[in-house]
This record gives sequence, C-alpha cells and structure tokens, in this order.
Amino acid sequence: MSMLFVLLDASEVGRIEQRPSGLRFAYSRAWLDAPGAFAISHSLPLREQPFDQEATRFFGNLLPEGPARTSVARQVGISEDNDFALLRALGQECAGALRIVESLGRPVTRAEPPRLVTDDDLDGWARGSGTAVSGSELRLSLAGAQYKVGVVLDGDDLVLPEEDSASTHLLKLPNRDYAALPQNEALVLALARAIGLDAVKSRLWTRGTRVPLLLVTRYDRVGTPVRRLHQEDLCQALGVDRRSKYEIEGGPSFKRCMEIIRKLSSRSILDQRALLRWLAFCVAVGNCDNHAKNLSLLRDDSGRWRLAPFYDLVCTRAYRTLTRRLAMAIGRRTNGDNLPRAAWHDEALEVGVTPKYLAEVASGVAADVEQMLPEVQDELSSQLGGRAALGASLRAIRKCTRTLQRGLA
Repeated sequence: MSMLFVLLDASEVGRIEQRPSGLRFAYSRAWLDAPGAFAISHSLPLREQPFDQEATRFFGNLLPEGPARTSVARQVGISEDNDFALLRALGQECAGALRIVESLGRPVTRAEPPRLVTDDDLDGWARGSGTAVSGSELRLSLAGAQYKVGVVLDGDDLVLPEEDSASTHLLKLPNRDYAALPQNEALVLALARAIGLDAVKSRLWTRGTRVPLLLVTRYDRVGTPVRRLHQEDLCQALGVDRRSKYEIEGGPSFKRCMEIIRKLSSRSILDQRALLRWLAFCVAVGNCDNHAKNLSLLRDDSGRWRLAPFYDLVCTRAYRTLTRRLAMAIGRRTNGDNLPRAAWHDEALEVGVTPKYLAEVASGVAADVEQMLPEVQDELSSQLGGRAALGASLRAIRKCTRTLQRGLA
C-alpha cells in the first residue's frame, strides 16, 4: 500500500494513502492526543475516522494547475491526474506549514553550501517560458497555473533552498502565451498596496536576466531561521475540488467567501471590508481570475485565523485570449463591462451589507486606483526603462476603472 506522511515541523500530523478512488487521509494518534493539536483544514476536522473525498479535495488543491501541472507531470514521468505521485514529487515544500514526505527518517545533513541561482539559471528559466525546475530542485508544490520557483533571498543573491528547508520567496517566470506577465502582476500588486490593500510584497527581478521576473515575498514564511505558517485557500476550507474553483462550475460564490471570513476570522469586521475592497479592485483592474483559490486564511502562532494577504493579482483583461467573464458574479452578473449600480445593490443584499456601503466601497476603490495609477506606473517604468511592457495592462486598467465608475454613477 502506497503511503505518504504529512508533517508539521517535526511532528507527524497524519498519513495519506493512495486509493483507487483517490486519496485517503487520517490523522495520527499522536497528533490527535497532542496538546495544541488543530485541524489542518476546516474541511478536515480532528477525528479518528479517515477522510476520502475530503482528503482528495484538500491535498489536490495544494498542487499546480493547468500548463504548470502538465509540465511537472511530464518531467516526473507520471500522469497529470495522479495527485499521489505529484504530492510525492513536490510535497516537501507546500503552501503553508505542511510538508509531505515518503519517509519519517531523519533528514540528511548536507556538507555542501546551498546552491546559488546563477545568471544561466535565470536566463534559462526566462527563455524556457516557464519550464519547471528539474531534477532535485523540483520540489515546490504551489497551486496555480503560473510557473514559479521557490528561492531564498540572501542579501542580493537568490539561493535554492536545501532539501528540508523553506523557501522565502517565489520567483514567477514569463509565459510565452501572455506577454509581460511578470510586469503585469508587478503593476497590479503595487497598485493594490498603493491603495491600502494588504497584498503580498513583490518586486521585479532584472539582475542576471534579459527578461524581468517577479520576486514575491512569501507571507507564510517568517523569522530567522525561517518558520512556516499554516494556511489554506478558501476552496480547501470549503471542501471544494480544485477542478471546480470557478463559480460557474460549482465553485464558491463571493457570498460563500464572505460567510467563511465572517465565521472564522479573528478580525472579522476588518477582513470583511478588505474582501469587499478586493472584489471591487478586481473589477477596477480587470482581474477576471478572482476565484476562491486566490483567497486564503492564515493561521498565526496563537491559533487564530485571518484573511491572508492578497496574491495572484493580474490584469487578465490585457490578454485578448482570456475570458472577460468574472470568476465570481456580482449581483448575478459576470460581465465586468456591464455592472450597473443595481448589480452592486443586489450583491450587497446577498452578502449582508447595505447597498449604500458597498457602493461607497466600490466607488472609493475606483477613485483610489485612478489616483494612484500614474505614480505606480512611473515607479515601475523607471525600473524597466520605459512603459512599453506595461502598455496593454495600463490601457486595460484605465478602461476597466472608467467602466466601473460609470456603472456606479
């Protein structure tokens, strides 16, 4: 019987078995009896009985998606539908605090120093348009369709983490299908921070590569030495399969996301407002990929949960081949170009806030984006030596912001 072990720090949390129908997970007896033990997901409460479908959904949501998943599966030589084999290959470095390993044996201490990321590495990753890191370096399991590499920022150098150590940053790579994707995300993340949203820290990495990459600070890594913080995305918390993250396919609506934040967050009022601003921001910047896997809960050392910093914010409207339909409906409407005030009114009633309040939140976000966009674009343009790479994103954001304002007027 195939088995994987789920660890939190050095403690065994439970075990994953491969079953014909998917994955099976059971908490270990030692974890259930341990002082301070907690459920690793709100969809996997502490209990002796094993989980089947719930386990497949939770652990499947830790894995890459789309082209990134296909690329990794091809390198490992397995079917891309084989969650168990992908967890075995990638599970040592997941989102959050969990590690998934094949053995409970003691880690091997390496005599050689960590390997520096060279200019050849960066250039190869950039030119490969997202080819995943190969060999012993293929160990990062993070959901999402973008190609990324886990690294440690050491002064001005990037280092590949050792076998059992944690990465501190994600290096997001270009994609041949979506021009200037790192620059696009850098712009939108900087704009989110500029208007006061709690978004992940990021910066463009241009040293050693002719094509800019995006270096993102991991919010689930803290301290020196680095510690892992536990988190789960809202699809995991709600027990939703990774293939059903979009609302139109049965995934979580914005109302369900608000309900779980209202129920679980230790700072519920602040996080509900932040989530409303995130929704309006996604409309204002043309981010139609605003699904529940791009929202997470973060657990602090005292066991309290809160809304994690926002991440994976991209102006998808800059790419004509991508859908213009919002992943989460607003007042039952998914066309961001057709969101009259009535749509926001209906959504307000749906999520339990006053229509006036939500309209003010959305109007405020649109005004803030319009005000801060010139400053943010100037800062990024100075790093890039011009605005050419930002052109499509800037045009799309300006158009989406004006459309939002007209709809609310």
